[in-house]
Order: sequence, then C-alpha cells, then structure tokens
Amino acid sequence: MWLLRLINETSVEAALRQLVTVGIRFTFATIALTPLLATTLLSEAIPWRRFPFKATTVDYEEYLARRARLFSSTTVLRAALLSGGIIWRIAMEHSSDPASLLTTTAEEIQRIGSRAGLPNGDVVAQLSLTEEQRQIIIGTYRVSPTLPAPKDCPTVSWFPSATSFWKSGINVGFWSNDAESWYQLRVHNYIHGLKQPVAKGAWTTTMNLHQPAQRVARGYENRARKVLDAALS
Repeated sequence: MWLLRLINETSVEAALRQLVTVGIRFTFATIALTPLLATTLLSEAIPWRRFPFKATTVDYEEYLARRARLFSSTTVLRAALLSGGIIWRIAMEHSSDPASLLTTTAEEIQRIGSRAGLPNGDVVAQLSLTEEQRQIIIGTYRVSPTLPAPKDCPTVSWFPSATSFWKSGINVGFWSNDAESWYQLRVHNYIHGLKQPVAKGAWTTTMNLHQPAQRVARGYENRARKVLDAALS
C-alpha cells in the first residue's frame, strides 16, 4: 500500500518523506570517486559486563545516555533513520522531525559513505552505520568472566539486532501498530526493571508475534524491487 502511494508522489523528496514516517529502509548512494580513507562518524565503545550479568534500571539509563551521545551526530542519526526497522524506531526517539534530516550531499556520501561493489565493476558509496554503531544503538553488552572481554564472547542487548528484527514475526516490511505496541511494552518493562537484556540468539523466539509476517515482508520487498526496476528502465 505504501508503494502505491509512492507511485503517485510528485518528487523523490516527497517519496522519501513517506518512507521515513513508517520505518521502511532505504539509502542514499552515489558512484564512489575515491577510496574511503577514514570515517568521521561518531562512535562509542561497546560496554563490558562481568558474567553473570543482571541489568538494573541504572544500566538502562546509562544505555539511553550512551545512545544519545551517539545520536548527537546528525550524520549518525540520518544513517539510522535510513536503516528502517528497529534501528529506525530507536532513532525516532531522538528526532522530532525526521524528514528534515533527509537532506544530504554527494560530497558527504563520498566522504563518509561505506563502499560496496556492483556487478558491473563500479563501486558505490552509501550512507550506512558501522557494525559498532548498530550495537551501541540496540544496547549491546559483551558478557565475560574476564576483562578484557574477547570479541567472540556472548552478548546481550536491550533490543534486537536489525537482522533479528527483519527475520522476526513482528516485521511486515514497515513499522506496524503491532511493532509499536511490542516496542512500547519493552521500554515500559525496562524502565520499571521488569525485563532483562536478551541474549543474541534468543531474540527471534522473543518476537514470534505473527508467523506469516516474513512472507508478507518478502512480498513487499519483491513488489518494491519491481517498482524500482520499472522506474529505472
């Protein structure tokens, strides 16, 4: 239904404003003219906790502060809003007017955009978050009996990774009312100390709201691909 609305939009900017209001992922990209030399995107260290770890409301408040520091960068906030899904929803907590953050330039993308190869040999630069930034946004902790914690040690997080969310029964391709209800309940439980961060591998079973949701999401993705192919042909 969102695709049908976008077909009737009169400009790219209007279409993007539609996408950013419902958590549909998209990106800004341009042909890369130079290699990525260094990134200026703000980041934070993924915190470590000693095993066994039982989080408190103070831990949750510290996570919120850590997240806010990361989102103090307009570029990071913009990249998160482009990500859709759970990353988009968390970023929305830090943006009163997300559509106003959609303006970017080819120069900015060239300077900080990640690189990806195309089948024809071209390399594109696109705005995206680093993996460390994604982990900070969802509130990841490395849990280990020793310090420094090894990189392959178990992790827990306040919210699911983008991959876990996209594979879950909550995802239908856009941010639905059911997804919002689930999100608000998680936040309520964390604020009142009623829930703990979830282990990385346990998020999928925690979000089994609608089993057919993945089929619906794939249908939206396929339809979106056809619309894009038609627009570019």
